[in-house]
Amino acid sequence: MKGLLEEQVYRNGWRLVYGYNTQGLLAVVQNNFGQSLQFTYGGAPNGALISVTSSDQRSVSLMYADTGFLTSVRQADGTTIQYAYSNATAKVGSLLAGRIDEQGVRYTTFKYDAEGWALSTEKAGGVDKYTVPTKDGYVDPLGTSRSHTFRIYGNELIFIGSSPAPASPSEPPIYARTVREDGLIEHEYQQFYTNQSTYQWDAPRRLPVSITEAVGTPESRTTQTTWHPQWRLPLSITEPGRTTTYTYDSLGNPLTQTITDTGGGSGSSGSTRTTSWTYHASGLVATETAPNGATTSYQYDSAGNLTSATNALGHVDTYTHDGAGRVLSHTAPTGLVSTYTYDARGRMLTANRGGQLQLTTLTYRPSGQVATASLPHGHVVTYTYDNAQRLTGWSDNRGNSGAYTLDAMGNRTREDLRNAQGQLVWRLARTINSINRVETVTLGNQTTTYGYDNNGDWVGTTNSLGQGTSLGLDALRRTKAITNAENATASLSYNALDGVTQASDFKGVATTYSRDALGNATTETSPDTGTEAAQYDALGLPSTITDALGQATTIERDLLGRPTLITHADGRTTTLRYDLTAASKGYLGEILDPSGTTTYERDTQGRVTKKTQRLINGDTRSVSYAYNAQGLLASTTYPGGQVLQNVYDTTGQITGLTWAGQLLVSGITWNPLGQPTGWSWNLPGGTAAIPATRSYNTAGQVTATDFSSYQYDAAGRIHTLTQKLWRPASTNPQATTISQTTSTWTVQYSPAGRITGFTKNTAANAPVDTATFSYDANGNRTASIRDLAGTNTSRTYGGDASHNRLLGFEQTTASTDGNSASTSVTYQYNPAGDLLGDGLTTYRYDSEGRMESASTGEGEDAPTTKYAHNGLGQRVFKTEPLYSSTPASGSSNKNLNNLLADDDEPQGEPPGLIQQILSFFSKLWSPSTSDAEKLGYSYVYAEDGSLLGEYGSGGSNSTGTAQYIYLPTASGPMPIAAVIKGQTYAVHSDHLNTPRKLTQPDGQVAWQWAYSAFGDEQPTIGAKRFTSETTTPTTGATSIPEVTFNLRYPGQYFDKETKLHYNYFRTYAPGTGRYTQGDPIGLDGGWNRFGYADADPLRYFDSLGLCRCENILEQAELLNNDPRYSLRAPYRPGPNTNKCNTFVDDVLESTGVAPRRNWLSMPISAGRWADPTATIPNFPVVTDPRPGDIVAIARWTPDSSGHVAIVKVPGVSTIGAGTEAGSHTTSWPWDLNKFPQGIPVFRRCVCQ
Repeated sequence: MKGLLEEQVYRNGWRLVYGYNTQGLLAVVQNNFGQSLQFTYGGAPNGALISVTSSDQRSVSLMYADTGFLTSVRQADGTTIQYAYSNATAKVGSLLAGRIDEQGVRYTTFKYDAEGWALSTEKAGGVDKYTVPTKDGYVDPLGTSRSHTFRIYGNELIFIGSSPAPASPSEPPIYARTVREDGLIEHEYQQFYTNQSTYQWDAPRRLPVSITEAVGTPESRTTQTTWHPQWRLPLSITEPGRTTTYTYDSLGNPLTQTITDTGGGSGSSGSTRTTSWTYHASGLVATETAPNGATTSYQYDSAGNLTSATNALGHVDTYTHDGAGRVLSHTAPTGLVSTYTYDARGRMLTANRGGQLQLTTLTYRPSGQVATASLPHGHVVTYTYDNAQRLTGWSDNRGNSGAYTLDAMGNRTREDLRNAQGQLVWRLARTINSINRVETVTLGNQTTTYGYDNNGDWVGTTNSLGQGTSLGLDALRRTKAITNAENATASLSYNALDGVTQASDFKGVATTYSRDALGNATTETSPDTGTEAAQYDALGLPSTITDALGQATTIERDLLGRPTLITHADGRTTTLRYDLTAASKGYLGEILDPSGTTTYERDTQGRVTKKTQRLINGDTRSVSYAYNAQGLLASTTYPGGQVLQNVYDTTGQITGLTWAGQLLVSGITWNPLGQPTGWSWNLPGGTAAIPATRSYNTAGQVTATDFSSYQYDAAGRIHTLTQKLWRPASTNPQATTISQTTSTWTVQYSPAGRITGFTKNTAANAPVDTATFSYDANGNRTASIRDLAGTNTSRTYGGDASHNRLLGFEQTTASTDGNSASTSVTYQYNPAGDLLGDGLTTYRYDSEGRMESASTGEGEDAPTTKYAHNGLGQRVFKTEPLYSSTPASGSSNKNLNNLLADDDEPQGEPPGLIQQILSFFSKLWSPSTSDAEKLGYSYVYAEDGSLLGEYGSGGSNSTGTAQYIYLPTASGPMPIAAVIKGQTYAVHSDHLNTPRKLTQPDGQVAWQWAYSAFGDEQPTIGAKRFTSETTTPTTGATSIPEVTFNLRYPGQYFDKETKLHYNYFRTYAPGTGRYTQGDPIGLDGGWNRFGYADADPLRYFDSLGLCRCENILEQAELLNNDPRYSLRAPYRPGPNTNKCNTFVDDVLESTGVAPRRNWLSMPISAGRWADPTATIPNFPVVTDPRPGDIVAIARWTPDSSGHVAIVKVPGVSTIGAGTEAGSHTTSWPWDLNKFPQGIPVFRRCVCQ
C-alpha cells in the first residue's frame, strides 16, 4: 500500500523492516539480526491489536471494552494489568483514569477538569501525588509549588526557566534563558544565582560550536566543537588544555578518538593518546585498540549477541544466549562457567556460579518486584511492599527484619533494623526539605544538619553540638574553600579541566600540582615532602616516578596495564608475573622482589588456594585456603601447619571457629548489621568456656564489651569510657597478689574533633591521670601536658608556619617533691619529609621510601635493626639487633629485639641446621650482608593484609612464634585469639578491633593494654603484677607466665627496638600521635600528611598507614537520598552520566579508605569494580558479602555499562545511585533486571 513505511535505515547501516497485513496494519517488524515482533489484530472493534509476539515466542495479549478502550494487558506469564477510565463528558469523552496492577490493586489514579486538563496524578495511597492548579505550574508531592516557563519558537517548545531549584537534578538546573529569534539559546543562567553561560551556534544545523561557562568570572572557560559535515557527530572538541578529535567511517561509526595535551604541563604538552575501533559487516564493534596498542576483539552470533571477547593477551570470555538475547552462560578465561535461567517475562530466576550449590534463586510478586532472594549459602530474604509498589521492609530466615517509612516523594524518612528477638538494633531518620534535599539525618542521638545554597547544592553540615563545616563553591560549582568548626579554612584551586592545581591546608601550607590532559599530576610540590614528578604511559598509568631525593622508579607494564617490572633507583627490581596457570588467567601469580618470592595458586574462581612466601634467607612459609561448596571460606591453613576452620549455620553465618581440630570459639551471634553480639572461647587446657558479649546503640556503635563500656556525645564521639584492668593488690614490691578494678576516662575534643583532653578518674571522680593536647590549625600538635602520679610532664613542640613537619620538642618534668628536669630534642628530615632522627633513634630509608633500618643510641653498643618489605608493601622480615663490633665487656644487649622471648629467658646458640641453611642461601643475599642480618623474624599476612603470624629464625634473639586468629566482622577483621609460643590465648578486642586484653585458658588475664589518647601507654603483663615500668620500676612477680603481644591499633605492630608501631606503609609514633613520614598518597589521605586518624584514635583508625578509616556503611547512609547522584545531575562527572561509581567513590573518600580521586582523575568504573581479575589496591574480591562491602556487576557488551553500590544488609539491600532519584536504598542486585546476566562481584576494604 502506498505511504506505508517499509524500511528504516540507521546511520550505521542497521535496518528495521516493516511488514503489513492486507488491511494495511503493521504485522511484523524485523531487524537485520533476524529478531522480530509480530502483531495480531482482531476483527472488532476497528481491527484492534490483540497480541504482540517476540521472536522467542513470548506473547502479550491486549483486551478491549465494547467502546474500544484498552481494558487489560495479559503478560507472558499470565498476569494481567487493567486500565480504568473516567466517565465520558460532552467535551472530552473518557480519559485514562488509572491502572490496576497484576495483584488487582489500583496502582495509579489520574484526575482531570471538565475540559480534560490534568488536575492530578498519584499512586496508591495518595503517594507520589502531583497536582496542577494552574497551567504554568504544579505542586509536587512535598507540597512545593513549582513554575516552569516555555516559549514557542517556530515548531519548537523552548524551556526558558523554572523556580525554585529543581526537586531532582535530573531536571535542568536552569533559572533563566535568553533565546534568539530562531529559537537558539544565547545566554543561560544555569544556577539560581548570577553565573551565566553563553552559546554560539552553527545556526543552519542548530549545533552549538562554542559554549562559555561562568562568563565574566575567573573560572570562565570555553569549549569549542567542530562538527562532521554529514553526521551530527563532533570532529573535534577543544577545551583549555585538551583537544579531542574523532574520525568516522562512511556510516558514522567512530574509528579513532585522539586526546591531545595542549596545556603545556611538565613533560606532557603535545602528547597524544588514540583509541581506535573496527567493525564487523553487521556494524557491531569488532576490535577496540587502546592507546598502548592493546587490542580487544569481539565476536557475535547471527542475532548480534556477544559470543566472545578476547583481550590483548588472548584471555577469552565466551557467552551463549537465548532467543531473546539474554545470557544463558558465561565462561571466564579461567574456565569458570556461570549459567542463568529466566521466567516468561525475562526476569532472572537463577544464577549459578561454577556449581549447583553456588546458586542464587529469585522469586517475584505478580506485579514484578522481587519477592524472595535465596543466596548460595542459604540466606533467604523476603521483601514487602506497599500498594504503590515501594519497598517497605524485609525479613530473613535469620529472624532479622527491616522496616522503612516513606514520605510522599518516596524518600525514606526512617529506617529500622530489628534482630530475631524483635529488638530495635539500628535506626536512621531523615527530614527532607521543600526542594527534596536531605535536611537532617539522625543516627541514634546524633543529628547532622545539611545546608544548601539557592541552587540546591550542598554547602555545609552542622552536628548536634552546633559544630559545622561550610563549603565555598566557585562559579563552576567546584569546592574552593572548606571552613571547619574552628573557623580555619582550607582552599582549592583548579585548572579548566577541573584538576586541582593548588591545595592549601588549614594553616595555609600550599601544595601545587601540574597536570596533563587526563588530570594526572605530573609534578607535586609541597613544603612537607618536597617535589615529586611523574611520567605516564599511553594508558595514563605511571611509568616513571621521581621522588624528592631525585630517586627515579620506572614501571613497565603488559598490554593490560598491569605492572610487570618495577626498577628502583638503586637497581633493585620487583617482577610481577601473571596468568601462570589456566586457573590464574587474569590474576597475579608470582612476585619476585628484593625480599624473596611470593607465589599464588588459585582455583577457577580466581580465589587464592595457596600462597607461598620464600624469603631470600631460605625461610619458606605457606598459607592455604579451602572453600565450601557454597563458595564461603571453609578453612585457612596457617604457616605453622595448624588449620583454622570456619563453622557456619544453614544461613551462611559464622557460628564458630576451630583450631587444630579443636573447637576454639563457639556460639557466635550477630545482629543484622553483621556485628558480633556474643561468643565463647574454648581454649585448649581450659576447664570452662570464657564468655564475651558486645552491646550496641541504635547508631550501630559499641556501647559495652565484656571488659569495657563507651558513652558517646551528640557528635558520635566517645566522651566517657571504662575498662576493667588488673593491678597490684598492694604496694609491697615483694608481693605476688593482684586485683581487678574498673578505670574510667573522660575525653574532651576541639570543635574540629581532635582529642584535647584525656583524664582518668578515681571512683570518687577525682582525676589521677590527666593528659591535655593543643594543636595548630592543621592538627599538628603544639603542646601536651601529662599529670601522672605526682609528676607533671610538659612538652612544647617545634613547628613552622611554612610546613607541617615536627621540628622537635622541649620537655620539662616536675614532681611534687620539687625536683624538675628539662630536655630538648631536635628532629631531622630528608628532603622527602622522612624522619631521620628523633634524638634517640636514627632511621634510614631505601629507594622505595620504606624504612630499611633503625639504630638506637650511638657507639659500639648501639643496636641496628634492619627491615625487608615485599612487593606488596608488607614488612616480611626484621633482623635481630645488629652491632658494629663486639659489645664492650659488661654490656648487655641480649633480647633487645627478641619480641617473643621473655626478658629473663636463657638464650642458646643458633642450632646447626640454621647455620647450614644460612650457608646454603648466602649466595642469594648481597655480598655485603652478614650472617647476623639473616637472623630475625619473618612475617606472613592474609590476603586482606592482616598479620597471620611471626616466626623466629632460631637465633639467640629470634626464637618462638606467634600466630593470630581473626573473626571477620562488618567493621573489619577482629583479633579473637592468638597462639604464642604454643600457648593459646583469648584476645579481647575493643570497638575498633584493637586488642586490649589476653586471657589464659584458666580465665586469668595475662596481658592488657590500657586506654590512652594516642596509644602511647605501654601494655602491662600479669607476670609482673600488671605494673607500669614508667611509674613502678620495682614490680614484684606472679605465677602467671610471661607473654609478649605486639598487635596495637588495627594494622599496627609494636617494634620494641624503636617503641614505634609499624603500620603497613608507614610507621606510627604514639608518643607524638603522628607518622614518621609523609603520606605516600599525599593529600589524598587527608589535609595533614603526618596526622594519624584526624587526632581521634578513639573513633578512627588507619590500618594501612594511608588514610583515616571510618565505617563505610555509616558514610553511605549519610550520602543516601542525595539528588546529586541523579543520572542527569551536573555533579561530577557531569550531566547525563552514570553516578553509581561517583557515589561509591564519594563514600570511600569521605570514610578515608580511598584517595580523593575527584582531585586527580575519574572514579573507578563499575566495570572495573566488577572485574574479578582487576587489582584494585586495598579492595580484594570476597565471596561472603558484609555491610559496607562494594558490590558490582560488569558490562556484558562493548557499549553497555555495569553497576556498583554499597552493601547495606547482605542479601537484603544496597545503597547506590544511577537513577533519576539520586542515591537511594534498593534491594539491588537481586532485583536489577537491567543487568539480568550479572553475578555480583563483592570487594572489601582491607581496613573494614
